[in-house]
Formats: sequence, structure tokens, C-alpha cells
Amino acid sequence: MRKDLKSFQPPPLPRYHVMMDFPHVQGRRWVILEEEYLAVVRQRDRLLDEIEILQRDGVRLDALQLNCWDVRFMNRGEVDDTATGIEIVSHFANFPVERVVGENYSEDLRAAIDQARTADADPPVRPKYGKHGRRTARHF
Repeated sequence: MRKDLKSFQPPPLPRYHVMMDFPHVQGRRWVILEEEYLAVVRQRDRLLDEIEILQRDGVRLDALQLNCWDVRFMNRGEVDDTATGIEIVSHFANFPVERVVGENYSEDLRAAIDQARTADADPPVRPKYGKHGRRTARHF
């Protein structure tokens, strides 16, 4: 994605020149402030990285909006009280009407949305399991 940002990048920064008076030399001389130039270049690179991250987040939000996905946060109390799972749910006309297209159980919303974006257009039905890990229902 960094290559896409080249169109937004300003031309290379010129070195900063400052006109200074030197008492032992007659007239003024130009001095290059190299450290300041390098600081500005580092700041520009950091800002370009932030722009790239924000653009990826924008693509994720657009996917949520265009597909009308629901984001559900689930607490799995039997495993750990602090463990929160995230599911991206899509809505379909056929049974089942709600299907999980993306999930992440390490509290990473971006990973769950990315998984949903790369999932099949019509995901299969998720089987239901009982308390002892046995399937409770089958959908054909």
C-alpha cells in the first residue's frame, strides 16, 4: 500500500539553508541545517505510515458499511472472564439468515474484519455444539 501513497508524497524535501553572519568573514554565507532536515524527513515518514494505517482502516469501515455486517463482542466466561471474542456477522435471505463470516478471539477487531473481507461470499452454516462438544443440530 506504500506504493499507492507515492502519488500523495510531496517531492523530496530540500535541505534547509539559513543565511548567517560570520564575524570573521565578510558578507553572509549559506549554512545547511542537516539535523533539522533529517528530523523533518523522519517525521514525514512517520506521517506517511500513519496515513497508510488510516487508509487501511477506512477500507475496513467501508467493507462493514457496504456489506451491512454486524460486529458482535462475546465474552466466553467458561474459558476466561477477560477473554472477549469478536464475530463479524453477515445477513442472508436463505437459512440461516445470520452467518459468521469473520471471527477473532484475541480481541483484534482489524483481524476479524480482514478475515470477513477475504471469506467466501456465501459461507457455510456453522455447526452448533452442546456442552459436551457434540453436535446438536445439522443443517442440510
